Amino acid sequence: MQRKTYYEDDNFRVYLEEINGEVAIHVAIFTFSKAIFKQIRSVWAEVIVKMYFLGYEKLFAYTKDNRIIKMIGGAKMLKEVEDFEVWEWELS
Repeated sequence: MQRKTYYEDDNFRVYLEEINGEVAIHVAIFTFSKAIFKQIRSVWAEVIVKMYFLGYEKLFAYTKDNRIIKMIGGAKMLKEVEDFEVWEWELS
């Protein structure tokens, strides 16, 4: 899997990217509201279930802005690399 669009609408886009056998998730948000955040959480939950059933044990994100990650919850920050934070979700 290279970087692929998993979900896209006028408000946000979710990409998945395989890096060294692990999956990273990226979310580009174009418009934000409480209703859109609920939709982002729904797509995020769908990705977690799908990746679990595909045999992945973890899901990663790297970001310069961790607000969405903290709002979604369930992740732990692994490290900081240059300007980015690397976050991890256990899928078990």
